[in-house]
Amino acid sequence: MLGLTIVYISRLSVQKSLAKKTEELYQQKTVQLVDENSVKTLGAYLDGETTERQRLAGELHDRLGSQLATVKIYYDRIEDQLKGLEQFKQVQKANTLLGEAYADVRKIAHDLSADALTQFGLEHTIAELCETLSSSGKLSVQLSSLGISNNRLSSTIELVVFRSIQELMTNIIKHSEASTVLVLLKEKEDVLMVRISDNGKGFDTSSVDKKTGFGLQNIPKRLAPIGGDFSIESEIGKGTKAVIKVPNISKS
Repeated sequence: MLGLTIVYISRLSVQKSLAKKTEELYQQKTVQLVDENSVKTLGAYLDGETTERQRLAGELHDRLGSQLATVKIYYDRIEDQLKGLEQFKQVQKANTLLGEAYADVRKIAHDLSADALTQFGLEHTIAELCETLSSSGKLSVQLSSLGISNNRLSSTIELVVFRSIQELMTNIIKHSEASTVLVLLKEKEDVLMVRISDNGKGFDTSSVDKKTGFGLQNIPKRLAPIGGDFSIESEIGKGTKAVIKVPNISKS
């Protein structure tokens, strides 16, 4: 009986061990499938978002932009005819505002379009963004690249990283009061890193209102499905440094 009991306990222990290993494998497989599905879902969402952005960009540029350009031509003629008259200043001001509105529509249409990212890749599009922000004269944005290969990342990763950078830049413009921003794009082994640092007023990261969060809470949510990581360091009076890391998965 003792021998049978020992054998029974031994078999029971083996069965429990196998059951535990089976459960662990099942959980690992489930997590893997969830991750894969998350990436697929995110990819589908971003594809849909890109299509809609391109549609809106076309509508803005081709319809509203063309209409504003036509009206601007008429205003230019009226302005020329009214030089020296009392109404000239009012028409001139209206014409200036119209020109600014036309420029804004073109910029919005350009920002909505993902053509630059699709055609030229992440590094080129980030460089273009930095140049656009610097051209305003209010903010100096400098880009440095280290070890960047010519291999394109998957379209989902490129789009997620670029949208995250846009979010950070928007936050800097709105809240930081910075004059200089340094962007480092670095590729090492199987990781792509983007580091964005500014010389702004900084903030206490522990006391940021999580409900508003300066929009920063959106970034880790975007990065999570592609296995990305986001960290931010800031101190009042000493600027802010944000780091994005994503797996370097080449475009298939």
